[in-house]
Amino acid sequence: MSNTLALATVTTRRGDRPSERDSALHPTAIMAAGAVAALTFVVYLLTLAPDLYSLDSPELAAAAYRLGIAHEPGYPLYTLLGWLFSHAFPVSNVAYRLNVLSALFGVAACVATFTLASRLVRRPVAAAAGALALGFSYYFWADALAAEVYTLDAALYAGLLLAACVWRAQRTPASAAAVGLLFGLGMATRTTTLLYLPALAVFAWVSGERSPGAWAAAAAGVCAGTAFYLYLPLRSAAGIGVGPGYYTSDGALHVWNLASWSGFWNHVTAARFQGDAFAYGPVGAVRQAGVFGGQLAGSFLVVGLFAAAAGIARQWRADRALLLLVAGTAAPVTIFFINYGTLDKEFMFLPAYVACAVWIALGIEAALDRAEAYEPSLRGSAMVAAAPLLLPLAALVVNLPLVSLHGEHRPRAQAQDFLARVPQGAIVYGPFLDIAPFQYLQEVEHSRTDLALVNAWTIDERTLLALADANVGSRPFFITQDEPVLHKKYQLVRVGTGYEVRPQGR
Repeated sequence: MSNTLALATVTTRRGDRPSERDSALHPTAIMAAGAVAALTFVVYLLTLAPDLYSLDSPELAAAAYRLGIAHEPGYPLYTLLGWLFSHAFPVSNVAYRLNVLSALFGVAACVATFTLASRLVRRPVAAAAGALALGFSYYFWADALAAEVYTLDAALYAGLLLAACVWRAQRTPASAAAVGLLFGLGMATRTTTLLYLPALAVFAWVSGERSPGAWAAAAAGVCAGTAFYLYLPLRSAAGIGVGPGYYTSDGALHVWNLASWSGFWNHVTAARFQGDAFAYGPVGAVRQAGVFGGQLAGSFLVVGLFAAAAGIARQWRADRALLLLVAGTAAPVTIFFINYGTLDKEFMFLPAYVACAVWIALGIEAALDRAEAYEPSLRGSAMVAAAPLLLPLAALVVNLPLVSLHGEHRPRAQAQDFLARVPQGAIVYGPFLDIAPFQYLQEVEHSRTDLALVNAWTIDERTLLALADANVGSRPFFITQDEPVLHKKYQLVRVGTGYEVRPQGR
């Protein structure tokens, strides 16, 4: 018997296929899913950023609210969902609404993880423990508290794994289309979703799928999901003022033309950031892998990784095809981001966290089974029923003071304090992290619309010098950080946290 046939045989013995134990959730599991959703949402709301936050949040919030274009690869699904949510629920400020949306995506990821785990284990409490361990892990929790795309990515990934399990159990064109749709929606959120494709194809093949109709239905679903990318050229052709682009000598922004094939392709493929991929040599990559391992272990309080290892062993014995799917989708994305050189990449590993949570659920049930086999009197005891929840409870207690953004208003205060020192009609130049909050205030709240804001992310030092040469002396020119390239020709005068650029001798 070939290895492929042996693998398929392992996945088709009904007694060894925990993913097909129940086609629908038991009422107890439904109640547990509701509890997971309610608990995570309440905790996220209590720790949510109440206002503007840093990193990509201001830019994503502004793009969503104004139907603009976000930085590469554009995040069209997030933009459209953000626009709908921020206008349908006019609560507090726009930034807060988008923060709530991230929390809802996080809740959806936890519920999808619970539902998937419930197909693999007999005990809802084990599935709940895995899902809650995910929800209260440090980086996942932090991602759920401010406007970002990462929890949406995690929700779609968990949903994709669940849809694949449902497809294997039901084998209908609709279930195949659902797998394709979730893959396509994942692509419309983060293009690294493409790295899931080999494992998905192998999973379908070893599961015995040979029907052209099923593959066609899945392909149709992919097309439907990725069709959200049409938003970028259509919106660009309509003319917008919110998005990355180039600047003229007066500091005016001209958003890149994504209605052309070259502009669209460069944006979707993030051509500008391709130098960040494989940014480390062999030694650096090993070091980065160690950093990721430490972050993962810390997020699940170390003990969670031991449970995950037991879960992997259990899944290897029971359902190797599903193990191939989970590991084969999470591993390539993890390896890619280990080698990716960017400021906030620690928040990009959420698919690995979802996979780990599924294995934790399996490992917890394996531990409970061993305990009951060793001591039969433990069966049905309250201690056994409650023990799995100790891990997420400990994660909640440990990570709460570390991740909470409750009462965090500093990003808005710092942005407004700087802008208050800038005179009318000035040009303000700075890196993305500094300029994005200014752009949010200008585009969303119509504050300081007199200013020309220049984001250093899309220009080089020569452009900065040309911009200074065209404006310093005739128009107020401010920078948010020291720029050594200006020292030879200009005087930098400290103003608050930034500088005013003046001609030498003034």
